[in-house]
Amino acid sequence: MYLIFPNDPSTDFLKEVINHSIELFPEINLVECEASDDSYTATKDFLATIPEGRTIFFVGHGSLDSLYGGASHEVEKRPLITLKNINLFKNSKLILMACNSTGFLESSRKMRNFSDGLGFGLLPSEMRELQVNRKIREIGLAEDDLDKFKEILIALFKKIISKVARGEHCIESLATFVSTYISKLINELVTDKNMVKVAKLLFYVKKDLISG
Repeated sequence: MYLIFPNDPSTDFLKEVINHSIELFPEINLVECEASDDSYTATKDFLATIPEGRTIFFVGHGSLDSLYGGASHEVEKRPLITLKNINLFKNSKLILMACNSTGFLESSRKMRNFSDGLGFGLLPSEMRELQVNRKIREIGLAEDDLDKFKEILIALFKKIISKVARGEHCIESLATFVSTYISKLINELVTDKNMVKVAKLLFYVKKDLISG
């Protein structure tokens, strides 16, 4: 089992998820990528050695054609896993706990070498990310709303990892669990007028979830 977690200030809040994973799987292979050229090269070389048929978690940022590596306040993130090298993961389970990983899974469907994937749409962690999508922008989320959303994200990711720890590796089952869990959260949050905006954001998270 492998956990890819590029170091990036915008995802520092997810280190709680990483620590949770290590507690559940002491033997897990933690793959970190720093912002340097040497680290990108070393990480790509290591990814090429992963045997087929593994469960691979990725926690970070994604786009239509890439999953990104490390970044810093001075260095921008760059593509780490792309449409050109996604075929490294043959016959594997790809659990992509990353923003815009739905687009990446859809784009890479014919190149994934029989690997199944679970992916998410927009998972904002910074206020500036809320301006990218018009529907999300119109919700009018405040800083407090984003903080609550990040708390929910941490809890959700930890639950996904806990499910896998209990032997649940089926991507479709995990997707059903995530969808059901988010629906329950939405129903709880809409009863609190202070949480309605967060509930609306979760609606889009559920809507954009894909598997396969």
